[in-house]
Amino acid sequence: MPLMMWICAIVVPALLAGCAANVSTVQPSSTSSPTLAGCPKPLTTTKPGEQQKITTRGSGVRTYNVWLPRGYTGKKAVPVLVDLHGASGEAVEYVTKFSGMAQRAPSRGYLLVAPQARKNSTWSIPGYDKGTQDPQFIEQMLVTLATKYCTDSKRQYVSGFSLGGGFATYLACQLNGIAAAAPLSGVTLVRPCVGKPAVPLAIFHGTGDISVRYTGDTDVGPGPDGEIYLGDVVAVTDALAKNHGCATTHLDEQVSPDTVKRTFVNCPAGSEVKLFSSQGTGHTYPGGPELSPVLQRALGKQSSSFDAAKEILDFFDSHTAS
Repeated sequence: MPLMMWICAIVVPALLAGCAANVSTVQPSSTSSPTLAGCPKPLTTTKPGEQQKITTRGSGVRTYNVWLPRGYTGKKAVPVLVDLHGASGEAVEYVTKFSGMAQRAPSRGYLLVAPQARKNSTWSIPGYDKGTQDPQFIEQMLVTLATKYCTDSKRQYVSGFSLGGGFATYLACQLNGIAAAAPLSGVTLVRPCVGKPAVPLAIFHGTGDISVRYTGDTDVGPGPDGEIYLGDVVAVTDALAKNHGCATTHLDEQVSPDTVKRTFVNCPAGSEVKLFSSQGTGHTYPGGPELSPVLQRALGKQSSSFDAAKEILDFFDSHTAS
């Protein structure tokens, strides 16, 4: 499958017009946190990237691919990182050729799981594929993983790119038991929301992104039913920080030649919000596997000076669910 098909979440207005949902105001789900089985577990023979299947309560048979942490023994609980591809994406290709998490996360001790979207390879957030019931799929997947592997129920994380970033944001609102989330180039696809409790967020976006633009709708209140939301990165991040209980003030720091980190101050414990803005970069993964010149011309500049994957894993290392 060509890389272009799974990188871009929003390519033409026809794609936007072809999606519908009847959800506008995002509310936290009443879904209880998964009850994860204890450890230790028998050592498995799971191969890197092995595909697994589950039958879900609403969207049929679903698939996901698993990479075990380096040195996994089944005797010690390990953190889980769910990495979500963009629209029209393919799970394995995304984590191996775009985010690079297939190489990075296992070496840092994470069990990496890359779920596959089902309907038109898009995720069900407000405005997209409302019948797919993807949050329930992810929750059931986490429970299933815990029956097979020695996973830590306090250290379950979500990240994703483009529409996958929007879905990661939505999951942080909808599912209990998510310790932190890191959306890239997609946080503005979901109206600002907050889970119970608020989930720490590390947000990434390129200021030159022309697929999911850095500037957009500054209206961060409830919208009409079925609306596909295209928000403004700064406005959405400000609203998320406010919803998390952070102060309106923030600190900006140049963390690489092209990237500024904005940290909101006086956030309640466990409600941290950070925004990483890469100046002039496009719909690309900062520091990920290098894209071809053809793709960079189509998607925009890719940062080579800022390592988003390392920043995400460092952020996740520092957060545990209450």
